[in-house]
Amino acid sequence: MFFTIPRRDRHQQSNNLAGLLPAKVTDELVHPSRLLYTEEIVLSVCMVLTGLLYTFAQMPGTVVNTARSGVALVQKSVAGFGSLHTKNKSEDAVPLMVAARPMFDAISTATDLERRNHFGSTTAAAWEAVSKSIKETAFTTVATHNKMLPLWMLEIEQERAGALEEQLSSLLGKHREVLKEIRLQEMTPEQREVAAEGGSLDIPWRVVASILPEPQQTAAMKLCRVYEEAQENIECIEKSRRIVNYDYWVAIAKVANTPEGLEARSASQHAMRALKIGDLEVARGAYEKSLACWQNAFASYPQFQSETVLVREVAKLIDEYKNVLSLLDQPFDEAYELHHLAPLAG
Repeated sequence: MFFTIPRRDRHQQSNNLAGLLPAKVTDELVHPSRLLYTEEIVLSVCMVLTGLLYTFAQMPGTVVNTARSGVALVQKSVAGFGSLHTKNKSEDAVPLMVAARPMFDAISTATDLERRNHFGSTTAAAWEAVSKSIKETAFTTVATHNKMLPLWMLEIEQERAGALEEQLSSLLGKHREVLKEIRLQEMTPEQREVAAEGGSLDIPWRVVASILPEPQQTAAMKLCRVYEEAQENIECIEKSRRIVNYDYWVAIAKVANTPEGLEARSASQHAMRALKIGDLEVARGAYEKSLACWQNAFASYPQFQSETVLVREVAKLIDEYKNVLSLLDQPFDEAYELHHLAPLAG
């Protein structure tokens, strides 16, 4: 056995080995002391490995499993270290319809109560739950249209884009006008007319920035990229909001969370049910009550008059009311005109 060879014998083997090596091997490499030192190192390593293998074999299964789990964790951490930032973003973002599902469920609960003619405290609580679920949806990072953005960021991005456009206009406005004049001079009268109608004379800021000398061009290009990013974010969030009808339900939940608004919705539901069974007189009275409640809501909460969704809802209600009056051959009272109900509406 290798481990039982005495050191003297191994010294002798080293001398014999030197004679068997090719002549090209130097004397230094086959020196007996060097070979002896190398053998001792190999022997030490083998003994250590043997001891470790024996110890590892005697370990309990839980210790071994823990060690394996630790190795797997390190391997996973190292593998994900390079793309950690992107990976976290992807894991935090969810598909749009998944994010909006709690909102849809809450809306379904509230509108179902209204369809069953329940407009008491239970329905008020249901609309309060709708408002809460809308906020949760708004603050959820949504993965859609190649972007990962929360729906609440629309107004922030609109403000940012507006401020950036003011900076670009101040920096590049004069250059843009010069380029417009050059483009107009190159067009025929017919082309100028078509371009003016279609708005194709609006030269992109990036094109204007490209004519600047350095270092102004680099600075302007950076500003253009930030502005374009804000515009892309706005477009993406607006698409997502339209898909889930976000703005509509935000406005409806606001008004339905007020006593005046809930009463207005109750009266309009009553009007529609009466109209469906052909009871025009009851429908007329219910529409008038609903419009009066809307007027109270607009007076109590003037901010509602700036909500386009709510103004459109009332305008639609007025049209339905006029239709009932025409069926009854009765005149329309101008007190129910929109500008009387919501004088601050644009």
